[in-house]
Amino acid sequence: MNQAMTTSKKFRLGLGTMLVLLGLCALTLLVRWPSTESLNADPSMILRDTQFSFGLALVLLVAAGASAGVTSVVISRSLVASHQPMSEDSNARERRAAEENFRATERQLRAFLENSEVCGWMKDEEGRYVFLTKNHQRHFGMGFDDWLGKTDYDFRPHAVADRFRFDDQAVLTSNRPSEFLEEIRTAEGKQSWWLCHKFPYQDESGKRFVGGLSVNLTQQKRIEDELRDSERRLSLVIHGVNVGLFDWEIGGDTVRYSREWKSQLGYADDEIGDRFEEWQSRVHPDDLEPALAKVRSYLESPWPDYEVEFRMRHKNGSWRWILARAVMTKDPTGKPVRMIGIHLDITARKEVEESLRESEGQLRLANEAANLGTYFGDIEADCVRYSPELCAMLGVKTGIDRKLENGFQFVQPEDLPRLRADFAAAINPAGDGRQRTEVRVARPNGEVRWLLTSAQVEFRDTPAGRIPWRLVGACLDITERKRIEVSLRQLNDTLEESVADRTRVLYAKQERLQAVLNSDFNAMVTVDRQGLVESVNLAAVKMFGDSVEGMIGQHFNRFVPPLEGQMQDGTGRSYLEMGLARMPGYSLEVVARRKDGSTFPADLAVSDITHLGLYCGILRDLSEHKRLEREVAEATAYEQRRIGQDLHDSVGQQLTAMSMLAQDIVESLGPDARIFDSGSHPLNSSTPAPKLSHLSPFELAERLRRDLQKALEEVRSISRNLNPVPTDSQGLMVALDDLVERMRLQSRVICTFDCAFPVVIEDNVAATHLFHIAQEALSNALRHAHAREVCISLRQDDLQIALRIQDDGVGVSWSLPQSDGIGLRIMKSRADTIGATLTIDRAQPNGTIVTCHLPNGTKPRG
Repeated sequence: MNQAMTTSKKFRLGLGTMLVLLGLCALTLLVRWPSTESLNADPSMILRDTQFSFGLALVLLVAAGASAGVTSVVISRSLVASHQPMSEDSNARERRAAEENFRATERQLRAFLENSEVCGWMKDEEGRYVFLTKNHQRHFGMGFDDWLGKTDYDFRPHAVADRFRFDDQAVLTSNRPSEFLEEIRTAEGKQSWWLCHKFPYQDESGKRFVGGLSVNLTQQKRIEDELRDSERRLSLVIHGVNVGLFDWEIGGDTVRYSREWKSQLGYADDEIGDRFEEWQSRVHPDDLEPALAKVRSYLESPWPDYEVEFRMRHKNGSWRWILARAVMTKDPTGKPVRMIGIHLDITARKEVEESLRESEGQLRLANEAANLGTYFGDIEADCVRYSPELCAMLGVKTGIDRKLENGFQFVQPEDLPRLRADFAAAINPAGDGRQRTEVRVARPNGEVRWLLTSAQVEFRDTPAGRIPWRLVGACLDITERKRIEVSLRQLNDTLEESVADRTRVLYAKQERLQAVLNSDFNAMVTVDRQGLVESVNLAAVKMFGDSVEGMIGQHFNRFVPPLEGQMQDGTGRSYLEMGLARMPGYSLEVVARRKDGSTFPADLAVSDITHLGLYCGILRDLSEHKRLEREVAEATAYEQRRIGQDLHDSVGQQLTAMSMLAQDIVESLGPDARIFDSGSHPLNSSTPAPKLSHLSPFELAERLRRDLQKALEEVRSISRNLNPVPTDSQGLMVALDDLVERMRLQSRVICTFDCAFPVVIEDNVAATHLFHIAQEALSNALRHAHAREVCISLRQDDLQIALRIQDDGVGVSWSLPQSDGIGLRIMKSRADTIGATLTIDRAQPNGTIVTCHLPNGTKPRG
């Protein structure tokens, strides 16, 4: 009986110990569980407190389980060791009591686990669930039967199940408890975070299990993430506005400075430590003591807004202005423990303030120098204050506040209505608030001064609408300016009369000059440097068939276009294309164009009016001159043909007869004939015959024959030159071929003629001019260009006849035609006479190309 009582006492002691441990576990969880206030604290502190409470509760639970096991073992051993006989009823009662106590303990432990926030479970070595708390079942929405015998692979993604299995195996392998932070998806698919304490367990049969107790940290994790995001955003804001943070533990030397605080002074994060001296050593000596005094004063009796300005030394040696603001925290006893604040770099603001102060000083000096008076008014209070300069202008005392209406009393009656109207418009809320008026004011001594008053009205919004609020203005003494304006107006009137008289004189001169210009039969055109027509005379209007308005402003090329055929330089540009700047002092024959498109030959002379920046061109119509030239050329050609024909028909025939007669004499005398002696002359033996030569009669007759033959050849050559082109339609081809043949025989130059197809020219005059152009070009190539090879080609198509002479000589000079360039001018004149165009270009790599184009069926100009 005593043994049973002892056993019962041991059972009650073990059960009590276990319940006490369970109570301490629950109390620990309640005390250390994060409160609503602690959720706003540091996330690391929340996690640390949770881990501590959960670990302590787990230790107490393990201790309670151990206490229950020890109690069970003690009771069993006590029952076995008992040698006193007991009745079966007594043993049955003991067993029932022990079982009832175990069931009560089990119910209490299960009730604790099921009603706490802890989820418990146990798995075997294969990962199959063998035990689950109801809280676990509620959280994941599945009953115990759904979990029993299943593994994590049956409920969770393969990757998550692999991680859980790996952690379980690590606990079983190490045979030590471990903690894990696990991410789990709920039945609804929501994400949750759990702090899981896993421990190994082995039953009496030696079978191993892994158990776990998990606490839901989802809310703490979310709060931690939100705090981290908030810190990141705050860090970005601080970095963006360049705000430096500091945290000073009062009473110690530790001050934590943010990265931005250090960068304001040009330092990297690792270049400044966490000591109070880092700040103190960099403050300007003149600002250090006032700043420390303000800190001490704030610590002794804090006020809501702590703020102080001082200078700090930058890393580059410059001084930066800093605005420091801070708040202080105290412990429960009211003792200051921390001072947290910010540094703002206000150097730019200080520089602006200093610049404003300098500007204000300069403006004040400028107002004094310019005698500029200012005034400031409060419209609502009907009060205005004048500056000393304005008071001096008005002759009133300074330092007195006046009513707005008092300002009008100085204004002359003639100007007062205008000033009142301008002021009323300025204070109108619908306007821009600006006022500017010139008025006369009377000083107390009777002196009248002119003032320019300018003002700006400032408005403000009220529930009743927009109303005028304040007024700022300035007055400038313009009396001297007004006097000068009067003098200038008088002087201007006098000057305008003089200008009018001078203008009338100039108009009269211009009219006389225009009359003189209009009386000239030659066209006169003035052109600016861009080639635009500035003025024309009536002769130009008549010559071009246009009007004065139609010609002025047009480009000169419209009237004298750079047509192909005008003399060109080496680049192929005509002198007109090169600009009139190269033509002053020269006269050039051009082709002008009328308004209706017809063209006519003209002589252009250009002079440079340098001081006006103009060119003056004088054009003379050469149409009549060309007609006369054509008639003269035709008459000359006719006379040349007639003279040549006469030489050929008369003189040539006579010379031919005389040559034949001399040949007969030579043959009749024979080579043995002698000269008669003077005494035996058959005609006059008494008179001695003159001695004509030492030659024999045969030799004299032979000499006579040769001279007659040479004279005949010269007469034929003269006849041929006077009429070089046969009168038939293909005479030009024959004449050019003969010219080339004679040049080959008379010189060492390689001269060729190329005419693939017959060229027909009915007009013998045109053919003759083309021949002479080729003859002159060939002569220039031999005499001046020192050519070694010359090629003459003749072509004809449906539109024109093309004569081309190309040599490989040194080329020609490309300056404007001079008096000694008669050959080029003759070729140009011949081409113009027959209505052809002549161009002269450089050949590549060297030499000259002369080309003459004659349109088919072209009639001579003029």
